Amino acid sequence: MSNRRLPLAAVVSTVIYIIAGCGGGGHNASGRASISILWPEPTRLIPKATNFVRVRALTSGGDPIGTLAPAVGRPGIGQQQTTTIHIDNLPVGATITFRAEAFSVNPDVTPSTPQARGQQAILIRNDAPNSFDISMASTVTQLAVFRGATEITTTLNLTAGEDAALNVVARDGAGSMVLVDPTNFRWSSGNTNLKLNFGSTVTGLTATARGQATIPTAAINLNESESSINRAVNVSVVEPT
Repeated sequence: MSNRRLPLAAVVSTVIYIIAGCGGGGHNASGRASISILWPEPTRLIPKATNFVRVRALTSGGDPIGTLAPAVGRPGIGQQQTTTIHIDNLPVGATITFRAEAFSVNPDVTPSTPQARGQQAILIRNDAPNSFDISMASTVTQLAVFRGATEITTTLNLTAGEDAALNVVARDGAGSMVLVDPTNFRWSSGNTNLKLNFGSTVTGLTATARGQATIPTAAINLNESESSINRAVNVSVVEPT
């Protein structure tokens, strides 16, 4: 995936599980990902006084993978206002999730709870850049929903009982990721054939497709409370053949 921009001012990535599973396989661990942090001028305030950003690469099962890059600090006056994090030893051909977290202090020195979070899945390639941007000075204007590394732009088609892991990326008007407080997201559905259950984290939930016949297109509704931005994901569920 090339140069996907993700705002980090306050982006939160929400993971939704619709009874989903993950696959594995053998891959060559020779890929690299580059994440550019776009900081505003030093005199401009950043939401929640963010001073450090740390990025980790995770497998589909949530396990760490690749090199552990140190957290990067906000540049000072007169310094380059873009910093880049490189993560190496990634398996080419695998879909890897990159989780970015914002802190007020250096988390490598003083372990602390992240103030904002965001994540993006990328299919690691060796014939194109594996990169995206995080903007630290942006406002959320849109919510993009992904199934793996593919953005859902139309209806999500499921078979009753099927699992589908969905990830939400908050973006600014330029398409860059914005990091947000995970508790800002609210998921809901008025359709009784879709049952939503929160998972082990505040950003995860399980949406179970139920019913004994074809369900007319329903919707899972998403709201980001700070920006008041809403997003509806249309879901169509059919019985197994």
